[in-house]
Amino acid sequence: MVQRIGPGRSGRDSRWLALLLLVGPLAGCARSHRSLSGLQPREQIQALVLDHMATEFFQGSSTDPDDFRVFLSVAPTPFADASQAVLDYVASSFRSARLFSAVASHDVSGVTERGTGKRGAILWVEPFSISGDGPISIKAGYFVHGKHAEGFEYRLQRGDGKWTILERKSLWVS
Repeated sequence: MVQRIGPGRSGRDSRWLALLLLVGPLAGCARSHRSLSGLQPREQIQALVLDHMATEFFQGSSTDPDDFRVFLSVAPTPFADASQAVLDYVASSFRSARLFSAVASHDVSGVTERGTGKRGAILWVEPFSISGDGPISIKAGYFVHGKHAEGFEYRLQRGDGKWTILERKSLWVS
């Protein structure tokens, strides 16, 4: 499935997005106008994609975003912590965001946080190259447990000094 994010959305989808933006909080998460300007280009892209995945993950879900952790990684195998700047960006909308190193265990039965034992999901962005202002394709995904995971390909473009997600395509589902 391809989800168009930027230009090219249908009128119906555009009205839905406008309504979503007017209504405000998504799944209990306070959304604000946040700036990516203090982040390096690679961190800007990682923050955008990880934040988008977290938003999509909780949207329409009955999962309480304050009680379910999202662990951020910038590589799927082996997992590696996102930068503190990327964590801060995502955590400004999702207080439950943590670095991958906070994971106690991750296996087919699920992901748990060290210290609290709270359940969660690992969200990752694979390594990528930036050549000019775009467009670029990035693979990303999430893992909750052995039968709840998904991989995506994101297409992004740089314009007007900022990166924008153009579309997200599902590549696989577990």
